[in-house]
Amino acid sequence: MARVDVERAWARVQELGVQSEEVVVAVIDSGVQLDHPDLRDMLWTNPGEIPGNGVPRPNTVDDDGNGYVDDVHGYNFFGGLGCR
Repeated sequence: MARVDVERAWARVQELGVQSEEVVVAVIDSGVQLDHPDLRDMLWTNPGEIPGNGVPRPNTVDDDGNGYVDDVHGYNFFGGLGCR
C-alpha cells in the first residue's frame, strides 16, 4: 500500500469531507487479474452490459450505450477493449 501512497489519498478524502459507505477504486496500470481470489468478489460490475453478446460477431454490442463495448468491469483504453 505504501507504493501507491494510500495514506496520502485517504487523508485527501478526509480533507474533502467525503462520507460514504462505498469506495470505488480505479486501476490505472497494465491490468488486473479479474479472477484473483482477493478481487473477484469485490469488482465493480456494470449492470447495463452483457459480456460477449452480439451475433454473428461477438463483442460488438454496447448494451448500455455509453460508447464502450463489453465494459463489464471497466475498460482498457490503451487496448480498446472491455474488461470482462
